Amino acid sequence: MVPANVLAGLAVCAGLFALAAPPIASAAANIAPAPTTAPIAPTAPDGVMGWSWGSPPTQDLKRAGKPRSNGVTVYVPATAPPVFRGVPLRHMDLAYDHGRLFSGNLYFEGLPTREAVKEALIAAYGPPTEFVDSRGWRHWIWPDQKVDIQIYCDDAKPATVVNISRGD
Repeated sequence: MVPANVLAGLAVCAGLFALAAPPIASAAANIAPAPTTAPIAPTAPDGVMGWSWGSPPTQDLKRAGKPRSNGVTVYVPATAPPVFRGVPLRHMDLAYDHGRLFSGNLYFEGLPTREAVKEALIAAYGPPTEFVDSRGWRHWIWPDQKVDIQIYCDDAKPATVVNISRGD
């Protein structure tokens, strides 16, 4: 998650650039605010797939590699990954900073699965805060709770990654 003061600085820079230069086509220019038909859910996820923010790894996880020098260790389910809101996962991993959960990545395959994941997230949390439709990117943000969800879609594979994270 990007701190508010950095975002404010970027917004000022972007405004100054817009005054000084002719408009250009870019992915950033295609970021759209969410539709106003329904508000984002007031409460952010309290963790990832049943594992709570700040909790230590549980017995049903196994370490995936060595701990990194920055204190982050990645874990995966010891058995088949659970189902995400009715949609089967190909893989998932959970990241722990000095033994405390702060992020999870959920991996899905196939276009029908991608659409099901998008629909499940919208049903649970309302429309995304921002999105780039041409890239299949969606972003839900709860700044007061320091939680965000992002969907990344790769049409070449086709694969979908959902990242759910909490920053302090």
